[in-house]
Amino acid sequence: MKRTLAILVVPVLALVVLAWPSAASAQDASTTTTTAPSALQPVVDGLNTGLQQLDPVLAALQPVTDQIDPVIAGLISQLQPLFDALHTAIAAASPACAVLGPLQEQIQPVLDQLQPLLAELDPATAPAELDSLDPILTQVDALLDQVTTLCAAAATTTTTTAAPATTAAPAPTDTLPRTGGDLMIPGAGILGAAALLWAARKRLARTA
Repeated sequence: MKRTLAILVVPVLALVVLAWPSAASAQDASTTTTTAPSALQPVVDGLNTGLQQLDPVLAALQPVTDQIDPVIAGLISQLQPLFDALHTAIAAASPACAVLGPLQEQIQPVLDQLQPLLAELDPATAPAELDSLDPILTQVDALLDQVTTLCAAAATTTTTTAAPATTAAPAPTDTLPRTGGDLMIPGAGILGAAALLWAARKRLARTA
């Protein structure tokens, strides 16, 4: 009879021991999960500020377009829709290289052509409205360079740290905790073990 008692109790206790760590670890994982802030966010905030400063400057240049060198005027007209698209992308979604990267690739060549031309202008003959354009473009250009650097670093890190894909054997379904009932398994196992011990002792008492 004692051997029968031991055979009945061991599986129940084993179930309690296996289920309890699984439930505890699942609870710890759910409470410690956090979302890391994006490294692009400060750069995007700076771009947003720069684009807001550009809006009135570009609006002020429209009435004096005929006084501006045609090449410069053409480059500025190319930048306006690109800056509008960048501003819309920043306002509509969280910062992401997949969104900012293609826009930066279109804006950068235009800036590379425009900024040297602005630097060569004679302040005595150029429209006064152009004086405030160059420093803002320089600020936006520097921020776009940071976007390029951060996105390239993120792509390199992802490539070098990616682990080879492996296929793990699925765990037996009877050992996995059920969703929604993880915390009930240990308590049920303990009550079951106590019930078996009580029944076994009562039977021993009858046969004594």
